[in-house]
Amino acid sequence: MALLSRFGIGSATIDLIPDDVTVQPGGEVDAHLELEGGRSDQTVDDIEVALVTRFKAQREDDSYPAQYVLWETEFREGFTVEAEVDRS
Repeated sequence: MALLSRFGIGSATIDLIPDDVTVQPGGEVDAHLELEGGRSDQTVDDIEVALVTRFKAQREDDSYPAQYVLWETEFREGFTVEAEVDRS
């Protein structure tokens, strides 16, 4: 089963969920982690987090969707996500 987890089948998921989807410029973003174990125990080496904004960019007479990374960081403390565990 560990081999399938490496391909994302039955693997653990870790989501950073913002408490609010709208933030004013200069405001703070409150969020929480949700962990859901897969079919087997899995080791997490690090977590990368980025705050990305999406906007409509314009060039001459054309507009198109774009995104920009406002902030990013990495948590390097490893841990194990146990199989079938659910932490919100």
